Amino acid sequence: MEVLDHREKEFPKDLEGRLNAVLNVVNTEFKTLTLLHLDDYPASCSEIKSRIRENVGVQIYLPHESSFGKYCNQSLFPIGTVAEEDIVYEDKRIITSYKLTEAGKKYGRPIAAFTLDYGFKNDLSMLSILGVTHSNREKRSPSSRIKILEKLREGDLRVTDLMMALNLEDSTISLALNTFNKIGFVNFDSFGETFGKGRFKYIWIEDKDYNKLVPLYRYSKLTYKIAEKLKELGKSDCHELSISLGNIHINMISSILSHLEKHGFTRREDIRWKAGKVLSKIALLDKGKKFLDNYIYLIKDVLNDGIRLKEMNSLHEKLVLDVDRLRKYSIKAVNNYKRISPHVNQKPVEETQEKIIKYLKINPGKRACEIKKDISLKNLHSYLTPLFNLGKVTKTRDGKVVRYYVNE
Repeated sequence: MEVLDHREKEFPKDLEGRLNAVLNVVNTEFKTLTLLHLDDYPASCSEIKSRIRENVGVQIYLPHESSFGKYCNQSLFPIGTVAEEDIVYEDKRIITSYKLTEAGKKYGRPIAAFTLDYGFKNDLSMLSILGVTHSNREKRSPSSRIKILEKLREGDLRVTDLMMALNLEDSTISLALNTFNKIGFVNFDSFGETFGKGRFKYIWIEDKDYNKLVPLYRYSKLTYKIAEKLKELGKSDCHELSISLGNIHINMISSILSHLEKHGFTRREDIRWKAGKVLSKIALLDKGKKFLDNYIYLIKDVLNDGIRLKEMNSLHEKLVLDVDRLRKYSIKAVNNYKRISPHVNQKPVEETQEKIIKYLKINPGKRACEIKKDISLKNLHSYLTPLFNLGKVTKTRDGKVVRYYVNE
């Protein structure tokens, strides 16, 4: 065995960068388990899966071995917790393998062990709190969610307040608040304002110099169009502006209106009080505060080389030496993840297509919107179009109305 190439990236030096990096590793249990099962000896993706399989046993679900390579290549390697090596074996095969870096050993393993312990004791998947990682952009979901919780700790806020204070899109905040509401981290009173669909009226400020308007950098031309329309109408909301401007997406309009409000070109109509209660106020609950205190702030201390680093290293050492405990914690972690993961719980395509065929046999002539609603599918045509192409389903058109039937 010969190391053909060794690649390693630097672990972030600042606390915010470190926290952002680590949260995008421990947000799913399989990435956490991958980190815990790596050491100084390079392991291929199949070897990583074998190590975890030996830990949890043959009856427990594990993803395809290529997934473990993706966890390393797309999450652990970019933040500097694992090194990537191309290994040449005696039979001339070249296999990419992974092993821990010094940062991975110092910070990654103890935080992974602490996360596994935290999830076991609280019976939850970290995915339910931190969400998924969509890209390599700085404003990735896990760190954005923590910023939302920390901002709410300062006091009750509206959705718009969070958008302006954190410079986050309303869709990011809406998704986070929806999740936090379900798991009891926040209390959200959404009268008058629902996620991404605000019904608040915005009033144009007449004495504001229009020539000094600075557009929202993502929607430069649209900012001016909305400003002009709002100035013309005097007062409007997201829905009215969307319709008048040709059904522009409400989320885009909401972001621009918040931008205009921030810079003093418009203000919200004061309807905060109705029936004795404040509208659209988000309050951080005890459960959310405890998560910050008992998880996030301890991790921050570790990443800042604080006293908790020694404690988490001790936890890691005890966990790996206690095989039965590690197995119990790992199995619980997999089951917690499986319980909420949309990917793991996704039904096979064939099963969903069979469901569509059975439905159309009982309900011939249904429209796509009716099928989608009754079967609870988000993307009907990805299942329906192949059935049509295979001749298993036919359709008839009456003007703009399309109806579907089983081809028997």
